[in-house]
Parts: sequence; C-alpha cells; structure tokens
Amino acid sequence: MLENLQFELKSMRYKIILDVIGKLVTQNAYISHEKISEILNEISVHQKLENKLEIIIKGERFKVLLFLFLLPIIIGGIGGLFPLFNFMIGNISFSGSLSFSVISELLFSIDFIIIFFSLLFCVYTSSHFFLEIISYERKRMLIVISNMIYIIAFFSAFINILNYF
Repeated sequence: MLENLQFELKSMRYKIILDVIGKLVTQNAYISHEKISEILNEISVHQKLENKLEIIIKGERFKVLLFLFLLPIIIGGIGGLFPLFNFMIGNISFSGSLSFSVISELLFSIDFIIIFFSLLFCVYTSSHFFLEIISYERKRMLIVISNMIYIIAFFSAFINILNYF
C-alpha cells in the first residue's frame, strides 16, 4: 500500500517520508507511533514556514513590480540629462537657441549613444534579475515594458531640456 502511495506522489520529499514510515512500522509498530507523530509534527512546522515564506515572497513580488516601473523612469529621467552636461560645458553659448544641426550632432554623438545604451543595459539586467528572484513567469513582457518606459523617460527628459534652450 505504501508503494502505491509513493508511486502516486510526485514529490521526492513525501516519497522519503513514506519510506521512513514504512521502515519504522516494519521494525516495531509500538515505537513507530511516537516516531511518526514526531515526523508529522516536523512536517507541520515546515509547512507553516513554507506558508510564511510564500507570504513574504508575495509581498516582495509587489515591491519588485513597483520597482520595475519606477527604476526606468528615474534612470531615464536622470540619464536624459547627462549627455547635455558635456555638450553645454563645451559647445553651447547660453545666449542663443539650439539649431537643428547642433541637436542632430548631440543625438548622434558617441557620449550620447554610450550613455543611452549603458543605462538601457542596466535597466535590462536589473529587471531580469529581480524578476528571476521572485520567479515571475512572464519575464520577457515585463522586461520589454520596463525598457520601453526607460526609452520614453530618457528621450522625454532629453527633449524637455532642449526646450529650455
């Protein structure tokens, strides 16, 4: 009977427990009662700990999902300002407005491209690993959404700064 139950259960833990119970019962039925009670109490304690862990992970899941939407906004907003600092210090006089050639030069400068893609990579890796920690099923979709939020925040901060010149 225990062999049939072991075959039906998929969990390796329960198979081991049933194997131990089977050995205890074959050795001495009177003493096995106490041992089985101890095993059941231990299983109960472990199940309570697993339930607490699941509750903690669900709470952390909310924090991670909130972080996944706030991180690209903050990094994109601040990152959109960085390419302008170097350009403002070196090339722009603060009395005039920016022409189209200056803006296109700024957009296709190596500093702008390096900063944009390095921050995009940071958002991608942090999103991937945070979703890996909470073992979220639809990682790709959330990573793409997070990266799109970063791109929108980066360019909106960049365009907002250009409007001041």
